[in-house]
Amino acid sequence: MVIIMVPKKPVVIRQVWERNLELEFSLIRSAVKSHSCISIDTEFPGTVIPDIKNRKFFDLNPEETYSSMKANVDASKLIQLGLTLSDHYGNLPDFGGVCFVWQFNFREFDVEKDLQNFSSIELLKRNGIDFSANKMYGVRSQDFARLFRGCFGPNCIWVTFHGGYDFGYLTKALTNSDLPRDLGIFRNLLSHYFGNSMYDVKAMMEPFRFRGGLESLAACFNLVRVAGKSHQAGSDSLLTMQLFMKQPQLNGSVLSSSHPWRSWRMLYCMNLRRAGCLMVFVRHMVNLASPVADTITIRSEEMRRFKQSNRDMS
Repeated sequence: MVIIMVPKKPVVIRQVWERNLELEFSLIRSAVKSHSCISIDTEFPGTVIPDIKNRKFFDLNPEETYSSMKANVDASKLIQLGLTLSDHYGNLPDFGGVCFVWQFNFREFDVEKDLQNFSSIELLKRNGIDFSANKMYGVRSQDFARLFRGCFGPNCIWVTFHGGYDFGYLTKALTNSDLPRDLGIFRNLLSHYFGNSMYDVKAMMEPFRFRGGLESLAACFNLVRVAGKSHQAGSDSLLTMQLFMKQPQLNGSVLSSSHPWRSWRMLYCMNLRRAGCLMVFVRHMVNLASPVADTITIRSEEMRRFKQSNRDMS
């Protein structure tokens, strides 16, 4: 039987602008005490500096991968950040019978002037991002960074889907500077701001040879988008969290009540000192033999649908 993971209560995506930034962060501070698992998603102007040799992501070595990400993050500006908080059992923070997800709209990007990938911008427009509203009413990155730095503790668990750029843009905002040239320094910044618990859902599915995007993976598990639209950061961060919470079910093990992920040995850069890299670069940087391969067992029906989905996309 396929389980459809849908929150039990209504979910509202809270639009965050400069005028309500302080209020929304006060709600987040109150929620994070009991909902310390946080998924993030960013929307940005797409790839603005392509690889000059037209190589694919997995053809790059670790330094080249980071250098490509750095070049694009440095040259462009963040448009949206989605933030979904959950406890260890997939419950979202409840405010009077309604669950909140946050979507921060930033003002620095100017669609009329700034460097951008045209097709990416058109996709964001079709999915409802209002660039004029962002420019007029959006959050200032420096105000966001000031409040963000005082909000989350070292015990938080961070979740992304193919999250190198997510952490890149977030680190750029928090430091108010371009990303460091050295990958090791970037790794240290990640550890400083986010601790050592970071999961990338796409990297976690690599042992099953999954090559699709967020929407495709969600469809494989019959997960539904319960709020917002695709290619908006709040909604995508929520779907990422739903996928993450699906993983212990696939494992089929009894999870610890004190820490459900304790026995689930996903070491894709959660321990930065052991892994030595950002999770999105795991294929190149982590010298480990697929730690998930012997810890997660997908039921035969779900594996069949995985294979069929990959054939359909090829």
